[in-house]
Amino acid sequence: MRTFIIRSMLLLAFILLAGCAQAKGSAELEQRGASPKQQQKQTQKQDQIEPYVVKGYVRDMNGKPLSGVSVYADNTLLYDSNILGVTDENGQYLLELPELTTTWRVGGKYTSTYNGKTFNFDLVPDVDQPLAGKTGAVRNFTWKNDSGKIYIYPSFGGFDDSMPEFNMSDLELTLTPVGPVLGGGEGQTIVKRAGPVVDGAGVDSIPIGKYKATAKWMPEGHDPIPMQLCLNISGKYADSVDVEFNKSQYSFAYLGELNVKPAK
Repeated sequence: MRTFIIRSMLLLAFILLAGCAQAKGSAELEQRGASPKQQQKQTQKQDQIEPYVVKGYVRDMNGKPLSGVSVYADNTLLYDSNILGVTDENGQYLLELPELTTTWRVGGKYTSTYNGKTFNFDLVPDVDQPLAGKTGAVRNFTWKNDSGKIYIYPSFGGFDDSMPEFNMSDLELTLTPVGPVLGGGEGQTIVKRAGPVVDGAGVDSIPIGKYKATAKWMPEGHDPIPMQLCLNISGKYADSVDVEFNKSQYSFAYLGELNVKPAK
């Protein structure tokens, strides 16, 4: 009973303090200045650790600030008790924490659209460690566009007995970007050998985008064998196909799927 009363009092205190902290943090974000000198001072201040404050920035791999990203500080003592904030136009955020003797974990959620589709990403800070509220901390985030995965399925009906045994690791996939990738950056041609990936076989760590895919089979001791491909949903084989990524129904991954067979 005593434990219940103590936790209830802590929860009430958290709610009251959190409301004040969020209002204060939002006001401070709105006051961020415009001149270069002010921006320099703000950047320096952003790097200084303050008690009961967690702050930092969210950027992409090229250092571009990401605005409108949701950032939260999760109280490790009280379940589902979070301080919430959003990055400003400079990709910066500041959360004022209630003065409770507890620790916090920081995380974020980034949402972006590409070719009419919405993509959601959970963000982990570059330094993923809990922090004490009374100490405060700086927690920066770097979003990496590398969560695309392509499953590859060999169509064994397209192989004949004169061919060597097929090993997925002998398949080389070339992905040529069709336009910019998610985030607006210029895509780069990717050449990867297929192999084991989570829950299947194929290639992973692909930037979300649209690609023209081609493939060749390179069994040891044989000349390279051109392959034909088809999207897993169409069944029409060609020397190249355009592949995009969709949200998996069974996980948080973004997937493309290809069938392959030797070209005749």
